[in-house]
Amino acid sequence: MNKESVNIQKPISLLAPARSLEAGIIAINHGADEIYIGAPKFGARQAAGNSIEDIATLIQYAHKFNVKVFVALNTLLFNRELEEAELLIHKIYEVGADALIIQDMGILELNLPPIPLHASTQANNVDLAHIQFLESVGFSRVILARELSIDEITAIRKSTSIELETFVHGSLCVSYSGQCYLSHNIGNRSANRGECAQPCRLNYNLEDEKGKLLVADKHLLSLRDLNLSDFIPQLISAGVCSLKIEGRLKDNAYVANVVSHYRNLIDQFILENPEYCRTSSGIISTNFTPDIDKTFNRRYSQYFIDSRNGDITAHNSPKSLGKEIGVITRTTPIYAEIDAIEPLKNGDGICFFTAKGELQGAYINDVDGNKIIPSNDLDWEIGTVIYRNLDTAFEKQLQADKTKRQIPCAIMVEDNIGTVVFTATDLDNTETTTFVLTEITEATNKERARDTYIQQLSKSGASLFSVIEVMLKIEIIPFLSTSQINEIRRALLEQLEEKRNKLYLRTEQTIAKNDIPYPITEIDFNGNISNEKSKEFFERHGAEMMRWSPEKWGYKGNEALMTTKYCLKHSMGWCKVYQKPTSAVPDKLFLVHENKRFRLEFDCKQCVMKVYLS
Repeated sequence: MNKESVNIQKPISLLAPARSLEAGIIAINHGADEIYIGAPKFGARQAAGNSIEDIATLIQYAHKFNVKVFVALNTLLFNRELEEAELLIHKIYEVGADALIIQDMGILELNLPPIPLHASTQANNVDLAHIQFLESVGFSRVILARELSIDEITAIRKSTSIELETFVHGSLCVSYSGQCYLSHNIGNRSANRGECAQPCRLNYNLEDEKGKLLVADKHLLSLRDLNLSDFIPQLISAGVCSLKIEGRLKDNAYVANVVSHYRNLIDQFILENPEYCRTSSGIISTNFTPDIDKTFNRRYSQYFIDSRNGDITAHNSPKSLGKEIGVITRTTPIYAEIDAIEPLKNGDGICFFTAKGELQGAYINDVDGNKIIPSNDLDWEIGTVIYRNLDTAFEKQLQADKTKRQIPCAIMVEDNIGTVVFTATDLDNTETTTFVLTEITEATNKERARDTYIQQLSKSGASLFSVIEVMLKIEIIPFLSTSQINEIRRALLEQLEEKRNKLYLRTEQTIAKNDIPYPITEIDFNGNISNEKSKEFFERHGAEMMRWSPEKWGYKGNEALMTTKYCLKHSMGWCKVYQKPTSAVPDKLFLVHENKRFRLEFDCKQCVMKVYLS
């Protein structure tokens, strides 16, 4: 490909989560172009922190494939933590990280190394004016709120040049990110400090103002998981440059399966749209067919990507259901018969919802054709939809997965004024050469010698490379033993890898402070100012801090503990804007969990629901 054609191509990245060094390497091997991983401290997933040493090792591995590594340091900071955070950021830069993901604007007031900054989705990146401001103060990328539609993303792209990153898969926070204080309010575990206890997954009663029970014991704030597999072309056309998978708390099997799934989708898009290109290198060879229904999911939704429609809720259970596998056609006291779309096996896990909406499950003790014998008694009936939440055969396949990622290269052997020249060139046009003196005996059997050269030079073993072509452009083939040819190949590929490592150039960016006005002149508690540096930042940009964040100052009792585009009235069929309720809808609704009662407020003009402590 010539240089001119490269310049006109638009890069598209698949961004994958890494709970650990091992998970990060798995994500790279299965096709990620970018990795995000938690810093040792101050990450939005406190349980997914990683040592500087592990981050450095991941970066070294990633850069071999031109994969970028972003480090998440995206919690609110207190004054006492600022110095430690600054030192940590310098260490992250020194080990080669490609960007830092942050929420706290006070970080911009610190003495930073020239590392690009990405605005975490925790920074509540919803409206155009806010995103334009982030671009103007030096952010290189913004991670968009999950609630945005294709049309809203398109509008943002038309009025900004900052890189846009958006989630395409994984668990959904019911609240706008950065605007949820429920966990902190009821249990002193702040979502903005990486400690969320997930109260949105709890069971609640829904009551009216007089305490009348309307819905009993349902997970009324729990959402399905996001799956935008069908919207990859639209998101790319809208201007998104990085497609992000959620899951820094998910296991390695989830990472391998989901990354492989989206790698296939993006590669197919690029194949059909050659004006786009990948941002990393390497050919991925897998030995399994990805199936995102077979790893953790609460069933899927497309959230609000195209409109407010479809069921986005997981009211009956916040647990993983897995893949819908079939329907019960007959029941007996011992077994049931199921019309299954895939074979079931001993040890598989199955689950279903009873007529009362309760989730039940069991392991399969035995299978005989379409008959399954469960490990315990179940309340299933004819017509019950069965899900498989543990596919033992698929899990074994993932555990035995030997997926490799290698850089294609070619080796050429040719004459050059008394020497034989061995040159290796990879798919990125990185090239290295070694010379072998021809003061050696000419091979007597030229055809056998030619075959030996090709056979031995084609081997790449456990190296970074896959030799896809060997070209012999020599008149006289010198005799070399198999071991000599192998040693030349090993040295050549080692030199090529070393050269690739040296050629990797990360982008650097220095923040130049300015006083461009912030779109809002008064910042309340939900502006999430928790330290003096953050206060200084907003004041320099013309905004007055009215209140510290709840994490610093506590609660007065009038705060919206959650702001969400998800609407409980809409999910119940009671929305007067989008639906036509057939019965009277209570004006005031309340969620109740144990001894906690929460008032719901519906702003139909803005199409949001807010949750307050009653």
